[in-house]
Amino acid sequence: MLDRSLIFFYGLILCLFIYSFIKIKRDNKRFSIMVYLLSLLASMVLTSFIYAFGTGYWCISAFLLSYFLSFFVIVIFTISQIILRKKRFNNRVNMVRNEGAECLENLYLNEPDDRWHSLHWHVVYFPQQNMLEVAADIYHNEFKPNKKFFSKTLSGRTIGIIPEALVSTFTLEQNVICPLKLFMQHSEETRKLVINYAEAIKNSLPEPWKLREQEAKWSPSDH
Repeated sequence: MLDRSLIFFYGLILCLFIYSFIKIKRDNKRFSIMVYLLSLLASMVLTSFIYAFGTGYWCISAFLLSYFLSFFVIVIFTISQIILRKKRFNNRVNMVRNEGAECLENLYLNEPDDRWHSLHWHVVYFPQQNMLEVAADIYHNEFKPNKKFFSKTLSGRTIGIIPEALVSTFTLEQNVICPLKLFMQHSEETRKLVINYAEAIKNSLPEPWKLREQEAKWSPSDH
């Protein structure tokens, strides 16, 4: 039977870990470390019911169990993240289909960038390929130059992108991948491009990502 003093000690440590977990949950690396430490603590407590505290069997069992628990928790958390982001994304897609350009600002104004459930809305603007897409990083891939990542677009496509550079300034002659807010606030022309895209989705036009089709069917004077 586990000594009461050890139960109190483990309980105190557990409270400390939970408090620290709440404070650092936004940092992915620290989150992984915290999950392992909590798993190790839980393993130590559980193993103490089977083997004598501090023995060789106790140490090996607690060590192996902690890895199993941390792996299980991280897998469940990752799956939950993706499910929640997909649900949020589908809600935003329905908003655009029903409201068109009216709900565009809500996509980035109501999505905090530093939360684990944020969708990170961005624009993929490739004028040479005659394409503009508004997409969300529902998989939270690491966004780095020359490294491929996948996004889900408002038009219903999943696209793989390899950004050449992370840019804060650009021209409309360049291929650009940047936050939706930055693109819309860049100029009146970029804002209208995104508006045309959203209105094309609302009106169920084929291939709404085609820039030339947008310009032909949705002229700036319509807005």
